[in-house]
Amino acid sequence: MPDNPGNTPDPNPPPDKTPKPRAEQDQNIANAITEASELLALAQSDPEIGPMMAAKGYDAAELQNGVALQAAAQDTFNARQQAIAKRDAASEAFDSAEKAARRTYADFRETARIKFSAATDRSALGLNGAVPKDLQKFITTATASYKTAQGAAYAAVLAKAGFPAADIAAQLDAVKKLGELHSKFDAADGDAQAATDARDTAHDAMAKWVSEYRRLAKIALRGKPGLLAKLDV
Repeated sequence: MPDNPGNTPDPNPPPDKTPKPRAEQDQNIANAITEASELLALAQSDPEIGPMMAAKGYDAAELQNGVALQAAAQDTFNARQQAIAKRDAASEAFDSAEKAARRTYADFRETARIKFSAATDRSALGLNGAVPKDLQKFITTATASYKTAQGAAYAAVLAKAGFPAADIAAQLDAVKKLGELHSKFDAADGDAQAATDARDTAHDAMAKWVSEYRRLAKIALRGKPGLLAKLDV
């Protein structure tokens, strides 16, 4: 006898593979993990559902497989949340450092342009043209400017204008750390993506098991609407 006679829409179709916005997908996965836990608890404890579903292959061992899949989905969900939090923290640290470094470098360039009008000085200090938007080019440019500013031809003048040697050294260190912070963000972002992939894989495996269980429950429990309602089928 067919599982879904006529043209009646299947209330428990296989997992939808259509891409969804990430926030919506995250919430759907969280809901699915909780629902799977509730379904498994009922499948293992209900004295009527258990034996009837065992006839469809869902004996104690198979139910444990379902429990393991749900646990894996929950564990990878938790791991992804932690990875996302680390990525967000790394992003915030980098963004804050970059804004501060660019702001200070802009002040340095404006100050140096006022104090040094000769073309050779401006060229040596890297004061010509716009500040690079590209991070690596910015780090290279700012580092060259600050190192040149430490020279005897510029240090004393800049110190009197608000950029003493200690501040120049601090900015060199800040620019160097900016690159390190970006590397940490890249690593954290990669970890977050890997954690997302792992979570999605675990969820898909769990969802497949749950979908098959529900669809077979429609057959095993046909004529027992009360039991089907318990399983939300």
